[in-house]
Amino acid sequence: MDVTKEVRVSKSIGPIGSTQKQAVECSISRDVDMGNDPTSPISQAQVGLDSGFKIGRWKRIDQVGIKERSKENLGGKLGKRKAENSIEKSVLECKKVRILPFPVSNTEDELEISYNKKLKEKIGAGDEVHKLSDSMGLRQCQRLPVPVISVGNLTWGGNGKTPMVEFIARFVDDSGISPLILTRGYAGGDEVRMLQRHLLGRPVKIGVGANRAATAASFFEKYGYTDPHCRKFSERTCIGRKLGSHMKSDEIGVIVLDDGMQHWSMWRDLEIVMVNGLMPWGNRQLLPLGPLREPLTALKKADAAVIHNADLVSDQNLKNIELEMQEINNSLPIFFTRMAPSYLFEVGDVNSKIPLTAVSNAVVLCISAIGSANAFVQGLGKDIETIRKRLGELEGKFCSKPIVVVTEKDYDRDPEILKHLEPSKVLVLCSELHFLPHGGCSEDGFKSLLKRISGIEMISAVVHRVPAGGGGGSIDGYVFEEPIESYTESYLTHTFEVSSLFASSICNHSTKANERESTFRVVDKYSPCFQPSLHRSPPSLTDIIRSDRARIYSIQARLSRDPGRRDLIVEPNSLRIPVIDGSAFDTLSYLVTVGLGTPKKDLSLVLDTGSRLTWTQCEPCRLCYKQSEPLFDRDDSGSYVSIPRTDPVCAYVRRPVDPPRPTNLCSYEISYGDGSISVGFFSKETLTMSAAEKINSFLFGCGTENTGPFNLEAGVLGLNQEDASIVVQTAQKYKKIFSYCLPSSTSSTGHLTFGSQTPAPADIKYTKLVAEKSPYYGLDLIGIGLGGTKLDIAESIFTTPGTIIDSGAVFTYLPPDAYTTFRDAFRVKMSAYPLIPGPTAAIETCYDFSKSTSVTVPEISFFFKDGTVVGMPGKSSLIAYSSTLTCLGFQKYKEGDKQSIIGNKVQRTMEVVYDVAGQRVGFAPNGCS
Repeated sequence: MDVTKEVRVSKSIGPIGSTQKQAVECSISRDVDMGNDPTSPISQAQVGLDSGFKIGRWKRIDQVGIKERSKENLGGKLGKRKAENSIEKSVLECKKVRILPFPVSNTEDELEISYNKKLKEKIGAGDEVHKLSDSMGLRQCQRLPVPVISVGNLTWGGNGKTPMVEFIARFVDDSGISPLILTRGYAGGDEVRMLQRHLLGRPVKIGVGANRAATAASFFEKYGYTDPHCRKFSERTCIGRKLGSHMKSDEIGVIVLDDGMQHWSMWRDLEIVMVNGLMPWGNRQLLPLGPLREPLTALKKADAAVIHNADLVSDQNLKNIELEMQEINNSLPIFFTRMAPSYLFEVGDVNSKIPLTAVSNAVVLCISAIGSANAFVQGLGKDIETIRKRLGELEGKFCSKPIVVVTEKDYDRDPEILKHLEPSKVLVLCSELHFLPHGGCSEDGFKSLLKRISGIEMISAVVHRVPAGGGGGSIDGYVFEEPIESYTESYLTHTFEVSSLFASSICNHSTKANERESTFRVVDKYSPCFQPSLHRSPPSLTDIIRSDRARIYSIQARLSRDPGRRDLIVEPNSLRIPVIDGSAFDTLSYLVTVGLGTPKKDLSLVLDTGSRLTWTQCEPCRLCYKQSEPLFDRDDSGSYVSIPRTDPVCAYVRRPVDPPRPTNLCSYEISYGDGSISVGFFSKETLTMSAAEKINSFLFGCGTENTGPFNLEAGVLGLNQEDASIVVQTAQKYKKIFSYCLPSSTSSTGHLTFGSQTPAPADIKYTKLVAEKSPYYGLDLIGIGLGGTKLDIAESIFTTPGTIIDSGAVFTYLPPDAYTTFRDAFRVKMSAYPLIPGPTAAIETCYDFSKSTSVTVPEISFFFKDGTVVGMPGKSSLIAYSSTLTCLGFQKYKEGDKQSIIGNKVQRTMEVVYDVAGQRVGFAPNGCS
């Protein structure tokens, strides 16, 4: 069968001297007739493969491909079975990219051959084959321009995957190549945080995103890439550099694919499978019946296996595991590792490195659930008293205060809960991966495997022999290439498609809204998810800033100890704003639909953590604005009850100066920072929470006079901590607990849930509420970070004004000094994208992403006084207004405001849990889905 193969060849000609330079052809493409000529490049390459030639020191050519195009249509001739066998072979070969060097005379010739696995080109154009390959996704296998090392597993938990990723990243960096770790960032990023902490200060980049090819592309666009096999070395020399100096470049040279074994769409050069020696295959059942993610036959596609926890397994059991794997893949090299303790750090101070000797002769209580960290967190919360009791028993027995030691992974899952063990000292144990020599396999052998695949050995010492008298820049006949010195900190990022910033015409519903009781769907009132037939233009960024400022002034006035500011605020431009509830209404864009009355009538209310009262417009109405649903008619409800003016609950609300008639009924007036106002009767009604749950005698405002910049909503759902709020009214049933997830875009939905959830949200992190900020929700913010690293800002800058988390303010507002530092650091990390002028002077950090398909943004971290660190997805830090205008969603508050606000945009996609009775707020990632 005739097969045309396409190769590219790179050649290095002669020694490098003062008058003769290296010639590299990195993009030569030619057709080669294989024939039977043993001297042809293809034949020599095949000899190199069959003879097991070691890879020499040579420079990488450009991306190389062999494309085999059959001249026969195999789909009909081979039959379906043979076609399927070909496809199965392609599955196993999809990752196989092998560099095949070969010696030619006295020169260093280089040849890299890689297969294009598109089946239409490889095995013909048979319809059956094409349909089958499409269904299996074989033609989606993407080849990156640098070597890819995949670290994966066949079973969940305890395999040492993350420590192995760290080991490889360190080795690649120590060899002079800048690695990029690609990860999905499961479990809220606890493994990512550990990697970032361990690799801090190294030129290691960490990309987080489900679409790892897109994440890699974004990093390539920002930093560039250099394949270790085709580096363009500097022609400058460096006298005095010792042999073995390494190149330190910002350009990415190797990809480390974290948890990549099941990521079939990406081509990998080396597939490493991690196996937990203590429980290699569990019950041998696939998920959900067992821990296996793939059948054991998947070992066929592995290039190396590592049995982890080998020091805890008997020699016989290790032998049994080896034999079983080799029966499936008899050429599989197997290595052995263990976790070795290295140092400790104290909870609340991750930068402290405490030697292991610090716990010598101490009384220690070890608590660990590594590999099952969710159970650890939940169990610790339930059994905290049991642990304290055990600590007391140990202290009484040994007459010494015990030290609590937990694993690093358990700490990263929930550092805040460990604070409950105070005053006991809690230390976190950090460990590192060690190789165990066994059966002829060792750490050196594993590193050699990495070198052969990634090309590390070709650049670890870039030295060329120079003839005598060859010129300057040489020592003892050698010339040394000058390393390119560059430093890039390791930091957490999020990569996403630019199109996801903007609304689509289709509504994407939250999956969690349908899974829980007492849950309402949350929508943006400007989205297709809410009354799509009614077109509404969202407010401009300038309008948002103006409304946000009015809201902040209102909140600050209510919290102020100056009685003169509680009823009136005077802005610098002398605009007088009456203040009652501390809100500006037209920034409130998130709606929930609740049922009121009997029979229930659905009403779309704005959820507001700053408002004390739930109210809606009512018939008969003296002054009402247009809303999306018909007005609530109290005469049509069989459960509506008026409240007399003398009723004690009437004290929950403010009586208007000019109350509506009849005046013997309890009336209310509620005002907002932007001049919005609602006046009506404070009444009781039945509130429907779900098909099975109703709240009888629910206190609400039946508004008959309502004015302001309202936009189709029927009223407000008050969620603050005052007596008339729904949180306090439903305390007996829901224990003053509610949570929400604000939708990621205007074309998606979130949810609002009342009561605690079972099971609790995964990887939730709690921080304490500040009572002084009541009725709002105050937090002890002491710092802010980018990419997981805390910025150098004095804590007092945050603690003096205090911080509130708010569902109403859109932007997040920081003290001026903190904002300036944060803004400048953000611009540096976003320097790959053009900075453009904002719509106003106040909005000064904006970008035009119209020419990019994906964007990589650093993660935003909030640091709290109790040691809790909460990372928000980088995407949530941006507010997109048009295809050419996307701005940073952070602002500095003005000097007169003196109030930091965590606004609603940065909270998007997080599940925010308000445990008012427990005086804490929790944050959990991926809250909407």
